[in-house]
Amino acid sequence: MPRGVEHNIILTGLRGTGKTSLGRLLAERLRRPFFDTDLLIEEQVGEPIQEYVTRRGWNAFREVEHQVICDVARQRAAVISTGGGALTYERNVRVLKPTGVIVLLAADPAILARRLERSYARPPLTAEKGLEAEMRTLWKQREPLYRNVCDLVFRVDAETADEGADLEKKVASLIAVLRPYIHGGSADESREP
Repeated sequence: MPRGVEHNIILTGLRGTGKTSLGRLLAERLRRPFFDTDLLIEEQVGEPIQEYVTRRGWNAFREVEHQVICDVARQRAAVISTGGGALTYERNVRVLKPTGVIVLLAADPAILARRLERSYARPPLTAEKGLEAEMRTLWKQREPLYRNVCDLVFRVDAETADEGADLEKKVASLIAVLRPYIHGGSADESREP
C-alpha cells in the first residue's frame, strides 16, 4: 500500500463473531465510515439474504456479493464488514487486500452457535444437523482459508452478561492491535492476542 494512504480495516470470520456490531463501533471510535457488505447486498437485491438465496441460489448471491465488494474496495480509511464466506473466494481477496488490513475475528464454534441461537434466521451453509455441528464444519473448512489471507487474528470468544461492555472492551483491544495499521504503518506478521 502506498505511504500516506490509510488502510481499510476489513473484518472477516464466521457468523456470530460480531463483524457487524464490532465493525460499526470500531468505525465510530476511529471516526471512519462503516460498510457492511451483507447489508449492502440486501439493499441491492431488495430482500433479506436468506430469501434471495432460497429464490436465486448461492451462486447468484456470490455474484452480487462480488459486485458489492468491488464497490466498497474503492473506499479509503473505512471499516468494512464482509460476509463470512466472502474472503474464502480469491477474487474478493484480490480486490480488498491491496488497500486493506484483513482481520479475522475468531471464536470457538460452540460459542458462536450459542450466539446465533439468539440471533435472526440465516440460510444453512452445510448439510449438518444442528447449529453447533454446522459451525464446527464451517470452521474446519474455512479456518485455513481465513488464516491464509488475514493480516491479524483477533479472538472474540470472551463474553459476559453485559454485551455492551464486552463490545466496548473488544473494540478497545482491537484498536490497540490495529495501531500500526491505523497510523499508516504496517506489521509484518499476523498476531493473535
